[in-house]
Amino acid sequence: MKGLLPLAFPLFFAGMWVGISALLSRLSGWNALAKRYPAAAEPEGERVVWTSAQIGGVSFRSCLNATLAPAGLYLAPARLFRLFMPPVLVPWSDIRFEGFTKVLFFELACFRLGGETGPSFIVFAALGARLRVHLIEEHGRAYDMSRPYEGSLVDSRIWLLSLALAGIGLIAAYFAAKR
Repeated sequence: MKGLLPLAFPLFFAGMWVGISALLSRLSGWNALAKRYPAAAEPEGERVVWTSAQIGGVSFRSCLNATLAPAGLYLAPARLFRLFMPPVLVPWSDIRFEGFTKVLFFELACFRLGGETGPSFIVFAALGARLRVHLIEEHGRAYDMSRPYEGSLVDSRIWLLSLALAGIGLIAAYFAAKR
């Protein structure tokens, strides 16, 4: 049994990585975006590397690369996280500004990717201002700087998943304590 432990941990870790990557792809809405807006190659444009964003309630902290190109917004997670999240190129016509919000002392710009039912795309206001320029230049859309965001920053599915995982953890701890 002791000889299997060194082999079991890497397999367990790899399995967890694959499972969590697939789950986050679905929860964030990246899976649907990738089917609708596949990117053949990274376009020429203003690159923003290792940035943070929240897509559909899933936080991508300092692991997202974006290119603001004439064709649209190109998004690609760092290579380590691309297993179920291939790069996407969302045209500017399918990006909608939804407003600003403040969390603690951070100002956030909120967008919607892929139309009315697409995932939310929430970034720091500095990146939001750069996106604003492209939305106005490409499509002449209004971008009211004082407009408050009406939606929720947390997707309810994330709370349900957190509760389920906490419950599983409690049950595992209970059975481990009984042994």
